[in-house]
Amino acid sequence: MGIGFSVVKTGSLTETDAIVVSTLIMAKYVRKADKHSSGIAPIFIIIVLLVTLMAVTTSGIIVIPRTYTFESSDLPKTFVGYKVVQVSNLCDKTTAAERAISSEKPDLIVVTGNITSKGGSYSNSVAMLNKLVETTNVCLVLGENDVPYSDSIKQSLSQKVVLLDNSYTSFSPTYTSYDRFIANYIEKRYIKQADKDANSSAAKYLEYTKEMLENSKDAKIDVAGLNYSDSIIDDIYSAINLDRNSFQIVAASSEKVIEPLKDAGVNLALVGNTSEKVQKLISDGGLTIVCSSGISGETKITFAPEIVSITLSDGTINKDNPLEKVLAYIFSEDVESRFANDGGFTAHRYTYD
Repeated sequence: MGIGFSVVKTGSLTETDAIVVSTLIMAKYVRKADKHSSGIAPIFIIIVLLVTLMAVTTSGIIVIPRTYTFESSDLPKTFVGYKVVQVSNLCDKTTAAERAISSEKPDLIVVTGNITSKGGSYSNSVAMLNKLVETTNVCLVLGENDVPYSDSIKQSLSQKVVLLDNSYTSFSPTYTSYDRFIANYIEKRYIKQADKDANSSAAKYLEYTKEMLENSKDAKIDVAGLNYSDSIIDDIYSAINLDRNSFQIVAASSEKVIEPLKDAGVNLALVGNTSEKVQKLISDGGLTIVCSSGISGETKITFAPEIVSITLSDGTINKDNPLEKVLAYIFSEDVESRFANDGGFTAHRYTYD
């Protein structure tokens, strides 16, 4: 299986949004103070608010989910809707992080390094991961801060937490049934079209969907992890499963791997501990790389701590705004245009003619 076409859609509140909101609130109070003061008070208020904002963004008190929908025609149909949450630079600050992660209800949590603080503390991070793994899958790759304490971390972690030490593991889908899948991802108007006309594109799409779900019910996704090391670039090829029949995700704790990963033949990469100079999203040659500076990096003065929530799709998931929904109903958008990114249907629909 080669690398498939990928599209990523963004949503939710971004770091920039948070800064804009904070600035607007700040401006509001400055204007109020300016009307009732000598001019010194506004400056004082600005300083206090800036210090407060700095304290919030560096402490992990507020954690903002950055959300994407990742589309690839390589994705097995049974993994549509599968949610992966990336956590980076936890640095033993867990209260808001745990709340943000749990609210996303992930199928898989991937921790891309640095659960340990600069002072060597990791007990809160380990406790959080050991708690989360009781309800969902958790993978961990060690970062630069973690490596000196790797043996102790391994002993403290629950055996259910998968520590990816330059290796990979596989996960099964959370798919339940064809009826549930149709209810979640196919609009009722297409179901009605299929019921009225067995030869319609809608009927063919439902038939195709049922077949693909059956064919992929035993499918797996591979998650390879690259611990921080001087040889991390060389470790890429030894860690990744070379079976190209699997959908492949790589998790790494260093931005050093970004360029080499573009040639590694994987579908999606999650890179943690990245600086703010690194783009948040890189798409190159069919590979999408999601970068995260995480919960508690040293460069968090202007950007709020974040987790990254990624929903996997083969083109079936569509998040329309209200206007798009209205226009789709007015102009009776057909199945073939609606699910144009579902490459499987594009390739196989003619077998139903």
